[in-house]
Amino acid sequence: MAEERPYEIIDKRKVKLDEETEASDNQTSAQGTKAESPGSTEGQQGQGLSEEERKRLAEILAPDLYKLITGVVQSLADQAWMHMGIVANPATGLIAKDMAKAKLAIDCAQFLADKVSPHLDEEERREIRTLIANLQINFVQRLS
Repeated sequence: MAEERPYEIIDKRKVKLDEETEASDNQTSAQGTKAESPGSTEGQQGQGLSEEERKRLAEILAPDLYKLITGVVQSLADQAWMHMGIVANPATGLIAKDMAKAKLAIDCAQFLADKVSPHLDEEERREIRTLIANLQINFVQRLS
């Protein structure tokens, strides 16, 4: 069986590399002797960046877990609105009602909101509580 060459990963997010490092990466990639690991470019990305740029880059590459979970709660809420038939499916433009899926999305959003809310500030906590309450009220109204 012929030996397979490892695939090449091209990270287009690289902010700034010095020419020497870039040339050496290209040379080793062409030879197929160096397999890149997911974190191998992390040190290279930080070269030549100001402290503020490094913080922004770190935030992009590793977002705060609580913000990430809050985003998931929002996504679940969007799904619940769609499955309750209140909002059209953005992919199809159609309104479809599936209350079982809406209930699942609301229950999951509630669970995650309960877990993350102790780690949020008061305003974010209030927004999530209001979102969940609105979902639950609309769900009960749609069932009637």
